[in-house]
Amino acid sequence: MPLLLSEFMPILTAHTYRIGNLATPQLRATPAALARSLLDSQRLVGHDGIICIFDTQILVDACLIKSDGRTELREPESVPYSEPFASILNAVRALRPQLPQKVRVYSSFTGPELLLEELAMRSEDLPDADLDYAGDVFLAAVRESFNAEAHGIAVIEKSMATVLPQVDSLYRSANRIAEFYDGAQIVFHLPSEAPRTATSAHCSFFLQSSIRPYELVRGVGIAGTQMPFTTASDVPEDTPIQTLRELTELAREKFIGNRPERSDFARSEHEHD
Repeated sequence: MPLLLSEFMPILTAHTYRIGNLATPQLRATPAALARSLLDSQRLVGHDGIICIFDTQILVDACLIKSDGRTELREPESVPYSEPFASILNAVRALRPQLPQKVRVYSSFTGPELLLEELAMRSEDLPDADLDYAGDVFLAAVRESFNAEAHGIAVIEKSMATVLPQVDSLYRSANRIAEFYDGAQIVFHLPSEAPRTATSAHCSFFLQSSIRPYELVRGVGIAGTQMPFTTASDVPEDTPIQTLRELTELAREKFIGNRPERSDFARSEHEHD
């Protein structure tokens, strides 16, 4: 049975912050405000895949306990219940009953490789921050995302030339959890100039370092399954709503096969530059 994937799931983090007229920390701490901003953005733009929310630091922050000048790691199973990730899951819960028909919400968080890298950048004194720890946190986040009634998960992962067997096993486990809930696992690989390899997730996006964030990027994944589109990067907050609506229509037309595979949208939008 084909996966029920969205047609278009753009990265609209900055746009969502502007719609809600809230700063990032306020959005993280207020699930109702985040849910309202995401829903308002969807109603204005018309996309059918809502990412809640594309931020590489949210799961990292939830992993860390800071006390008396020291930084320690939370137990993996308690991370999804810790802020700010707990607010993301509560926003997903708040969104589900309000969504229009055929609109899906994806809980978003960092994958195990990127999580491990970000933890190392935060503190050099975390001896237990290894791939086993990152993997346990990752799977706990997957499980609790579906318990929060997300339609799927939008994992943010570093670019990888090769996928380690342990990492591949984690993504396969996440697939099985998603399938149990009739959901999907989608991975957004961050931009890189080096060759990149997809994980075994249902769908993978390879984001681009581009001055044209409106460029459409199509997912790759399971043979025979129609893959959705996203944007090359986070769309600027001052992007006109009409531009985003036109981009949504273009993605929808390309999804059903009425347009060429390559998008010239960004070029036409900025040909005066």
